[in-house]
Amino acid sequence: MKYSPATGPPVTLNCEFCQQRQQLGGPIWAESLHDKDFVERILSALERNNSKRFKTAERIQGVLSMVTEVSVK
Repeated sequence: MKYSPATGPPVTLNCEFCQQRQQLGGPIWAESLHDKDFVERILSALERNNSKRFKTAERIQGVLSMVTEVSVK
């Protein structure tokens, strides 16, 4: 059995810009990407340890802070 991307036409058979055949992608993930409670616990642990344990603590804190802002749940 051969697996390949599904093809449309979701709109037209070919793309109006590049003239290539339209293709469908999926399935897509429609739920939250991150566990906000877990991320907040990690941020708290970083703050409690004064960020001394990891040399990249500021970077970790920045990324996790951004994750809490984009989390839906």
